[in-house]
Amino acid sequence: MDKSEHKTITIKINGKNRPIEEKNKAKENRNEEESIRAQEDLVEKKEKVSPKMEETLAFQEIAAAQEAEDDQFDWILPELNDQDDMDIKEYKIASNNNKPPKGKGWKGLSTSIKKKNRNGIIPSIFFAVFFAVLLGTSFGFIMLKLVITEKIVETATPPGVAIDNNSGDKEENKGGTAAETSEVEVPTITSYIVQGGVFSTTDAANQAEEAVSKKGVPTRVININNQTALFIGLADNIENAKTLGKESGIDSFAKEVDFGGGTLKSSSKVESELLKLAPALYEVLIEGTAEISLSNSISNELLATINEQAKAWSTIDSKNIKVKELQQLKQELDNAIIHVNSYGKKKEPKVEKDLQQSLLNFLAIYQAL
Repeated sequence: MDKSEHKTITIKINGKNRPIEEKNKAKENRNEEESIRAQEDLVEKKEKVSPKMEETLAFQEIAAAQEAEDDQFDWILPELNDQDDMDIKEYKIASNNNKPPKGKGWKGLSTSIKKKNRNGIIPSIFFAVFFAVLLGTSFGFIMLKLVITEKIVETATPPGVAIDNNSGDKEENKGGTAAETSEVEVPTITSYIVQGGVFSTTDAANQAEEAVSKKGVPTRVININNQTALFIGLADNIENAKTLGKESGIDSFAKEVDFGGGTLKSSSKVESELLKLAPALYEVLIEGTAEISLSNSISNELLATINEQAKAWSTIDSKNIKVKELQQLKQELDNAIIHVNSYGKKKEPKVEKDLQQSLLNFLAIYQAL
């Protein structure tokens, strides 16, 4: 069949042939509107239709147009189903900005650094690090200089001592006291004592002391070596201590005991001098009290030695002693010197007991330092 041939449909009414040109015109107009509308729908769906589908639709459109011209019949576009929608895919063109650098390894790193360096990042980091190091070093030198200066000042001028610019001699501050507290060594004193017993509690020791003192014997309770002991006499050696214990008439035994040791916090140079002189003075006083207890007399030579030691001891001013225990310590040795000289003039038994009692009190205080 040749599609180029023109077909005319006529209708015969009342015996007359009348062509339906008007109806054909209206039909043609309607077909054109539908074709335009279909083309618009195709434009809207163009992005979602695959290339193969576009060719099909184009072919159908051409066929429909030709068929409309030839036969002037209506045509219907195929509807897209869900499966066709699923087959449609969207693709995005990747930007060239996200491409990885061509260089790899050190070469790529060098290229990256050069690109960053164009914006001035590396110079900024370099100067920031440089100034940070410079600032930290400057502060370090300043602090080091301050510390060295303080050490030089402390070494040049010890606390509590003033320097005379004329003579260069060191001079003590008024009262002989130091500006700062320091630790002073407490020398160890070895003594031979007569012990009246060891008790588990201080109360029991005090009760025993009260009973013994009624017999006219010097007594003192002293806590030593984690024990509470009752002492009733002193001597210059272990043999004399045993003899003294027998003469007391009280159950006792002689033993050697160390007192003192350790350190003491002191803020006065006088206090340090006191602790140096006390052990030597105590030794000569013990010799004197042992001689008095065993022979009821004291030699002039021993008495002169005691008084010689007492001269240096008397230079210590109690007003400059700040530690209460050291004040009591000096008072007890002062009393012992008085008792020795008093017995040299009058040989009274009471003076002998007082001398022993002062020395026992001295040991108790010395142990508590």
